[in-house]
Amino acid sequence: MGNKKLIQALALATFLGITTTVLAQITERPRPVSWEQLVPGARFMDRFLPMQGSRLVADSWGAKGVKLRLADNGIESRIWSFWGGNIVKADDGKYHLMVCGWLESSPAGHMEWSRSYVFNTVSDTPYGPFELRNMIGRGHNPEVYRLLDGRYVLYVIDGCYVTDNLNGKWQKSKLTFDSRDRNIVEGLSNLSFARRSDGSFLMVCRGGGIWVSRDGFHFSQVSNESVYPKVDGRFEDPVVWKDSVQYNLIVNDWYGRIAYYLRSANGIDWTTDAGEAYMPGIARHADGKKEDWFKYERPKVLQDEYGRAVQANFAVIDTLKFADDACDNHSSKNITIPLNPGLLLHVEGNKKIDCMSRDIRVKVSSEKHFAPYSDLDIASLRLGAPTEVDYGRGCLVKKHERVGNDLILTFDGKGNGLTSNDFVLKLIGKKKDGSIAYGYARLPQASVHSPLLSARAPRLTADGNCRITVENFGLETAEPSTVCVEYTDGKGRGKMLGSAEVSALKPYESTEVYFKPAVSLTLGKMQELGKVSVILKQHRKAIGRAFITPIHAPQMLQEATTLTSPNGQLTASLSIPTISTGKWGIASLAVSFAHQGQTPTQLMSAISLGLKTNQRDFSRRVWLIAVSDERKITDNYVMITGKRSHCVNHGVERTYTFENDKKQLLQFTLRVYNDGVAFRYQLPQHIDATKGKTEILLSEHTTYNIPQGTKRWMQTYDPTSYERFYPLITDGSLPNESKKFDWGYPSLIEAAQEQFVLITEAGLRRDHAASYLNNKVKPHQYQVTYGDKSLPIKAGYTSPWRVLITGTMADIVESTLVTDVSDPSEMTSTDWIKPAPASWIYWAYNHGSKDYKIVKEYADLAVDMKWPYLLIDWEWDVMGNGGNIDDALRYCHEHKVSPLLWYNSSTNWIGKGAPGPLYKLNTPDARRKEMTWLKEKGVAGIKVDFFKGDDVKSVNYYLDLLEEAARQRLLITFHGATVPRGWQRTYPHLMTVEAVYGAEWYNNAKRLGPRAAAHNCTLVFTRNVIGPMDYTPGTFSDSQHPHFTTHGHELALPILFESALQHMPDRPSVYRSLPKEVKQLLSQLPTAWDETRLLNGYPDHHVVMARRKGNAWYVAGINGTESAQELKMNLKQLGLEGRTATLMADGQTPHSFRIETLKITASMQVSTLPRGGFVLLID
Repeated sequence: MGNKKLIQALALATFLGITTTVLAQITERPRPVSWEQLVPGARFMDRFLPMQGSRLVADSWGAKGVKLRLADNGIESRIWSFWGGNIVKADDGKYHLMVCGWLESSPAGHMEWSRSYVFNTVSDTPYGPFELRNMIGRGHNPEVYRLLDGRYVLYVIDGCYVTDNLNGKWQKSKLTFDSRDRNIVEGLSNLSFARRSDGSFLMVCRGGGIWVSRDGFHFSQVSNESVYPKVDGRFEDPVVWKDSVQYNLIVNDWYGRIAYYLRSANGIDWTTDAGEAYMPGIARHADGKKEDWFKYERPKVLQDEYGRAVQANFAVIDTLKFADDACDNHSSKNITIPLNPGLLLHVEGNKKIDCMSRDIRVKVSSEKHFAPYSDLDIASLRLGAPTEVDYGRGCLVKKHERVGNDLILTFDGKGNGLTSNDFVLKLIGKKKDGSIAYGYARLPQASVHSPLLSARAPRLTADGNCRITVENFGLETAEPSTVCVEYTDGKGRGKMLGSAEVSALKPYESTEVYFKPAVSLTLGKMQELGKVSVILKQHRKAIGRAFITPIHAPQMLQEATTLTSPNGQLTASLSIPTISTGKWGIASLAVSFAHQGQTPTQLMSAISLGLKTNQRDFSRRVWLIAVSDERKITDNYVMITGKRSHCVNHGVERTYTFENDKKQLLQFTLRVYNDGVAFRYQLPQHIDATKGKTEILLSEHTTYNIPQGTKRWMQTYDPTSYERFYPLITDGSLPNESKKFDWGYPSLIEAAQEQFVLITEAGLRRDHAASYLNNKVKPHQYQVTYGDKSLPIKAGYTSPWRVLITGTMADIVESTLVTDVSDPSEMTSTDWIKPAPASWIYWAYNHGSKDYKIVKEYADLAVDMKWPYLLIDWEWDVMGNGGNIDDALRYCHEHKVSPLLWYNSSTNWIGKGAPGPLYKLNTPDARRKEMTWLKEKGVAGIKVDFFKGDDVKSVNYYLDLLEEAARQRLLITFHGATVPRGWQRTYPHLMTVEAVYGAEWYNNAKRLGPRAAAHNCTLVFTRNVIGPMDYTPGTFSDSQHPHFTTHGHELALPILFESALQHMPDRPSVYRSLPKEVKQLLSQLPTAWDETRLLNGYPDHHVVMARRKGNAWYVAGINGTESAQELKMNLKQLGLEGRTATLMADGQTPHSFRIETLKITASMQVSTLPRGGFVLLID
């Protein structure tokens, strides 16, 4: 952004009350220099006329630039925030604006849009004011269109409503979409529809793909790529319409705040006109004053009887969307702006007109309030190709004559600039009153109706021929044609694979043609060919665009069911009947590992696959009908928290399409990385679900087979806390607990010698339910089971990722696969997220947070230890003994300590004795109010405790908390909660999650003490692999129940256990009494790491791990046994030989340290006591 533009942006920000941080969400797009030469009437934007309305207000909501506005233009309200919609004129003469909106009081502010309602609003005039007539139902970004039979269809994202009467009852329904072997262009949302002359429809999706429907319900994709301008832009909000001359399309670059205008003869091939279609500043009054709306989105047009756009309406907002909060001074509305509709033009005669034409006769029709003979400034008129007249060039009028009320203009054809690509003439000039005159006339040789041939992907038949389906989506019979399939050889030369003749096709008619391929198509050859071009030709000339597609070969699908990792060592093999066998079956997956040249070792065999809903069953009787190309996956991102700051992983992906015996489809996406396998399911959007019936996900049939006798470390499932041990078992049950069949994630399996598999899930999104494993049917079969027994889903449902991390113990521990497959963060500002230790009151003083004096002691401890945070735990809302929470927060700030506060989630422990504060976060209003108060008080973050489970309601509650905390810039910790499933990448302010049988159990029971050493060794290989773990390590003294581990063991835990907030739990006196080297280590302790390496270890037995922060390495080891051990480590792989290190290890007694300085050698070992440990600091 240049200096001038920067100053303008900053001025705009100041004017609107917008911070410079959020200015990153808009940009200034450079305009072509040639646009400076455009004449009035060239740009679509020149068509906007002054807004209409009579009620001018200056005392309503809005930023300064829109305070003075026409309140009766469009629709606005103090109760509702309105957004997109379009206007139609009904049979009763009324104008109906179908608009979406949400309550202005919604806590999420503008971000409530995803839960908006759709309204039928009515006005006597096209410009408004529109008044609410009735609420139709849930939906967003509506567009209404009328079917040939007179019914209305109201499209909304993910569905539609249908009615016979705009004021009548609307029935919920669905549109269906057939991509016809093409990749869907970006996505099926924000759709716009144009009715063709036969009553069929052309549709443009958000990404610029073109679709056609004969009945207005079932749409087929006919384009191969986006038709949008080939310029930088983040496009959305298409609006398409057809007039008597051409198809018209406007698309908005929301990031650049500029829109483009395109035209087409057939709705498929589009030309982008020069100049802006619209941008901020178009909303002006008759006196020249402007309504300076910050953004214009969701444009729609109102058409007259000739199809011309006579009015535009927009969703507008006076600030950035996420700056629009509940009940503030900002909001959104829908406005209307009249358009200059242009002249009604017609080329006289049927003679072809081109650049050589000498005379061109054009009729200008008269209209109400317009007499062309007397109103036009004839000398100003220019006619020709749009690219000519837009720049002031073109033909001049040489003769004019009046015929009745119409005007016939004869232009000198010289300089018309027409090319073979032009299908219209454009006229630009002025009327005598100085207003713009413009219009389009279709060239005589340009057919009003045209055929539209489109081919599907080639399919290889059982006898080795290729079959291609060709369809005519046009409105005119297509002449006989030729379909050609071409490919590119290894030298980049085009080669013919084959061709076939296509007979004449009537509108909507299809045919199948066959040809013998020029080369034998084995799977290897098909992979060598890659994608091929399917081209339709007439008279040896290509018609339409080439369609790039892989060849479908059902009988060879089985050969594509094996997917191998980039390093060639991990293989996933899908077992499923293919369509060519004619037999149904079940789908399963096997995973094997092999060093190069060695016999593969089976890691997981026959993982059953499938889903079952109340409308579709993919658990049995399925076959494979399609396989996508193999796609390379590269995950490359930066983490603020976690075991590695820069995460890079490589994998390959294929998507397999299953079909069941009812012809319903299920997509199965499989990824194989060097360190594991991930897969998930998707129910395609183009299903035709039972009308009016909600689809319920009843079960997922993913089942892991773990043979009896296989070592496994699994915890029994406790959805409220995941606070269980991970005991070693070799069958499907725990001793003395044979009736427990539910198991939580993660689960560690020793599948073969030195080869392990860690089972978990990732990529949990809103409206998902978390899952667990159940082996009640058969002890060795562990089926994925949801936290909700019946889960309502929408078309397009995508499951969470099922994740299998594989390899050696080092591969397991060092893997970032859980975050690799999870959604990346969309947060633009993260500089406030700072991982670090915190002093914590609860462990040593169970009710200490309600004692002001104890809180001060821990604030002082944080100062002494240079820890930036203090966590004030439960019951702070009833703090006493000399001060309250306000006093405590003030004391923290005076000592430059950032306070963190505890909250009860108020979803689980809410009865008698439940600690507070309670019910502060459960509703949007409460969350926003409480977190706003926290921010005002200078609180850095919150810890939320006691969640209820893994059902969809709980998952959505977690996400609600994360999203509101992000808006308020608050760190967040979940306690008494589910295990991490990748949210730490999506929401980097999620600092840690408990979900572990941790140190607080020294307060609750005797069980932890004698089992802690082995348990701690196991956690490194299980729970902490998948994400941060709030174990609260570093307890050197005893709480209510004694330790059995040594001080050396306890000192190692804050390094071994990754958590972006390490809550240091012991008494201030204990930390102050530690040796200075130990105190110094804990004072400078990192809690987020640049690199993590496992040097040695085995569950239950021992661990040696190295973590790096900057140039410093922290090596920690613990002994999980009852005997002394020499813990060995190879440091040569870290390149640390010769560096100086400080060793802090077990002393002669469990509660003493041995501290010494030493030189690093390639191979080292440290002596540990039973249940002992050490730390080696290499700085």
